[in-house]
Order: sequence, then C-alpha cells, then structure tokens
Amino acid sequence: MGADGSAPTRLTNNPAEDGDPSWSPDGQQIAFTSSRDGSREIYAMNADGSEQTRLTNDPYPAFAPSWGPWLDQTPPDTIPPPEPGHPVEVTLVGTDAGGAIYDVTWFASVDEPSGEPVGLYRLTFGFNDGSWTGADSATGTSAQVRFPYHWSGQTATGWVCVRAEDAAGNQSADQACNGLTVPSVVTTVLTND
Repeated sequence: MGADGSAPTRLTNNPAEDGDPSWSPDGQQIAFTSSRDGSREIYAMNADGSEQTRLTNDPYPAFAPSWGPWLDQTPPDTIPPPEPGHPVEVTLVGTDAGGAIYDVTWFASVDEPSGEPVGLYRLTFGFNDGSWTGADSATGTSAQVRFPYHWSGQTATGWVCVRAEDAAGNQSADQACNGLTVPSVVTTVLTND
C-alpha cells in the first residue's frame, strides 16, 4: 500500500480473524493477532506478508502485540505486570437481564526503575471463542467488568487480563490473566394465575 493509503494489498488470507497489526521499528515486519489455530495468538510476518509465524501459545487470547526496543537501544523505562505469579482474582457478583457482573482484583505494580506506584491498569476481557471482547481501565487495583450473555444462551468460558501502564504510557510487556465462566441466560416465565 502506498504511504497515502492507496493501492492496499491483502497480506493474510484465511477464514479466521486477523487483526491488531503492529509494524516493527525498522519497517521490515508486522506483528498481528490471529485466531487461525483456534485461539487468538500473536504472529509475525515480513512486510510483504511472507513467512507468517506463530509467536505465542497461551491459554488465554493474546491481543495488541507491540515491538520492544532493539538490542542496541536502551529502553526508556520498564514496567512489570501486576505482581508476576499472582493471577487476577475474578468473582461473579451478580447477573441481570444484560449479563454477568464480575469484581476483578489484582496486586499493584511498581514502575522500574523509578520505584513509583503504577497509576493506571488496562483491562481486556472476552469469551474464549472470540465472539466478544471488551476493554476498560482502572486507576486502582480493582475494577468491575460486565460480560453480556453468550450469543448461544449457554454457559460460556471467558478471560480477564490486566496490564500495568506507567505515567509515560509504557505498558508492561506481560499481562496477568485469569479465566471465568459466564452463566447461561436465565429466563423467567410469567403466568396469569
């Protein structure tokens, strides 16, 4: 595609959803997400679409790949995910006609090398089958997220992931995640007795 957006060229061609493209700093490769292998994972390819390679194999869907600094560059700042080794805690607190509501909590992150507490967390969440995803942010170590009922009306599994972000906008390279179950739609039958 031209720099002005003219003459676009399709780089992937499969029945799955491919998205979230991210150009490498040198412009030679593109990282992207795809559900072509059954779960949303991160892939990379050359700028012409050749050599598409799967980079992740995680139990939770991957989103928004980004490129880190090259080895000859010093990163301006680094930030760990919310307390590595401690998963996000997810608790179902209620349901209503629109879906299920969950309290989500996690351990705080501290910025490196400044040692300052992180003031922003980015949450992503969705169904394992990729049929719905959502995003939110929080300034503390807890948030409430709402999932709609699954389109099938049946119980469905999902996930919530949290990534820390410092004041400069740097996000943790890794995220803390946990799974959840969204209950099936509850229907009430009213009778005139």
